[in-house]
Amino acid sequence: MINTFKLEKDDWFNRLYGLKEKWCTALSKDFFSAGILSSQRSESTNHAVGFKANKSTTLTKFYSIFQATINRWRKTEEKDDFDCTRGIPTSELSMSAILKQAANTYTITLFRDFEEEFKLSVASSAKFKGNVGRTVFFEVWIEGITGSRQEVQFKMEDSTVTCTCKNFEKSGWLCFHCLRILHLHSINTILDRYITTRWTRYAKKQIWERVDTIKREKGEINNFTGHKIAKAKKFIEEKFKTDNKAADEIIRKEEERKAKEEAAKIAEQEKAKA
Repeated sequence: MINTFKLEKDDWFNRLYGLKEKWCTALSKDFFSAGILSSQRSESTNHAVGFKANKSTTLTKFYSIFQATINRWRKTEEKDDFDCTRGIPTSELSMSAILKQAANTYTITLFRDFEEEFKLSVASSAKFKGNVGRTVFFEVWIEGITGSRQEVQFKMEDSTVTCTCKNFEKSGWLCFHCLRILHLHSINTILDRYITTRWTRYAKKQIWERVDTIKREKGEINNFTGHKIAKAKKFIEEKFKTDNKAADEIIRKEEERKAKEEAAKIAEQEKAKA
């Protein structure tokens, strides 16, 4: 095609080809995308916003609809957060150790995705293909499902598992191919390296903890600035600032004293040498 249409020096074509990892599914499996295809992004956006703008849509109308959309998103998110705090989801399958771990770790929505992969792993078949040292290779598939056949690599020394479908790399949870091989090796838990924080119940908590840690390192907050009573919080913050200044003054004077002692010591040594 390049030779036929003489596209070797076409700037647009070369720029598009340079971005091939972003639009070509075969080349984008190593990049995290939450499992969303490029063709689905515009569809998802239109569905989320919930309206179609046209030439007659005024800026004021667009802004009011957009604000309503944001409020709807926040209410939905608050409801999902509340549902996650009410307990762990149940399954029509027997709650094995790995399903219990997933139910206690993942959000409800993600648990349903993981549960579906677990069901497929139960129905899948595995065939040993060979090994290189302590790394073994399997072929995993489901009878009757075209394109389900994938190759799985398992390292026995550290239980690392990888699959050619790249579901974990692009979506953030293990595929049924990997789950099948982990089960064959009697691994009944999801290893920490295969738990993506953004899909867990405690994702927001970890984000705020990191923010607080950064602020504490900068001295912007301390263990008392989060007090719920406003007057008590204000008093503690003012007291903290005053005491902090006093402590800095003590440190400054101590450093000056040490510097003077060191200077005097050096002067005595020079005098003795003379």
